[in-house]
Amino acid sequence: MTFKKKKGRKKKKDDGVITADGSSSSSSSSSSSSSSGSTAKSRPASITVPYRRPVVSDVVASPTGVRENVPARGARYRRNGARDGLFISDLYKRYYDPENGGARIDVDGEDVRSEVYRLMGVGGPGYLTEPVTRRQVEDFIVAGAGRWEVENQSAASGGQFSAALAAGDYFRVLNRRYPQPQDLRYRSRRLVVNVQSQQTALEIGYALGALFDHPVIGRRFHQFKMFLSNWADPQRNVKHDKMVVYYAIDPTSRDESDVVGDALVRAISGAVPQGEAGLTVSPFYSTITQAVSWAEEAEDYLPDSEGLSFTETRAATVAKVLADNPVVASRQKLSDLITAALSEEGVHASARHRHLIPDKI
Repeated sequence: MTFKKKKGRKKKKDDGVITADGSSSSSSSSSSSSSSGSTAKSRPASITVPYRRPVVSDVVASPTGVRENVPARGARYRRNGARDGLFISDLYKRYYDPENGGARIDVDGEDVRSEVYRLMGVGGPGYLTEPVTRRQVEDFIVAGAGRWEVENQSAASGGQFSAALAAGDYFRVLNRRYPQPQDLRYRSRRLVVNVQSQQTALEIGYALGALFDHPVIGRRFHQFKMFLSNWADPQRNVKHDKMVVYYAIDPTSRDESDVVGDALVRAISGAVPQGEAGLTVSPFYSTITQAVSWAEEAEDYLPDSEGLSFTETRAATVAKVLADNPVVASRQKLSDLITAALSEEGVHASARHRHLIPDKI
């Protein structure tokens, strides 16, 4: 059994205080007097401007969260915690033997990080019972002419569109009306959507694509992806997140509401028929509706995480906990170890879908 370790964290430098004249430190006042006895006016001292922190994710509410009262938020967090607790219980049963003093159960040749990722991300069967047709996908591409572009995720490694659609793949839908925001650091977020059928995913795709044109939402909403296949495979297990929506908060918002996320959740919810919402989601996300959960985009918050998904970063941390602890006495002890490790990596201890952001950025 192999365990892959993450790189060490790098420390960031803090920014300094600026002054009204643009220098990085305050200047001393100066005065001058005339040798002839005339009095010159004193030059005023430079004014030190306190550091003004940019608007980043930790001061913005959850999508739809600004309308959520405290009891409702507490109930939602408890549901998230119960779901995460079930995952950790299953993990403990899989990797530790309480009848042997909590000794770790090792499987020769197993890539633990990949297995943990599978346990976290893969859901049940049913989504591929009714396939989409190639014509349906082509119609969606044509409808987005000038507004969005579609590419199969496997294209990055040479995968062809037809083969990807037959095998089942994520298809990325890229905003072509506005460029991707360049200020994603500490502002990027994701929504994950779980629905029962590909037909519903396509309907959501049309609803989301319409927002690419929006002068406010479109500028901060750069892409989404959906899992599609034109082959029926009713028994195949598919990931919980049938769709992933990528966006950034609007730093010019006048209050703490997530105006972009709110609009995206409304569009998704309006396209999901009664009974079509999926009821499962990967650990550590925060659920906001039956079909939709959210998290901050980990690679824009955590060091050494470029190119990794939210679940990949969490799976890497969990796998390291397993590697570092050959004996764990109980499920609660494993839970405590995972919480401590996530916090050390920069994950918020009581809101594992969020990250710790420095006071100075």
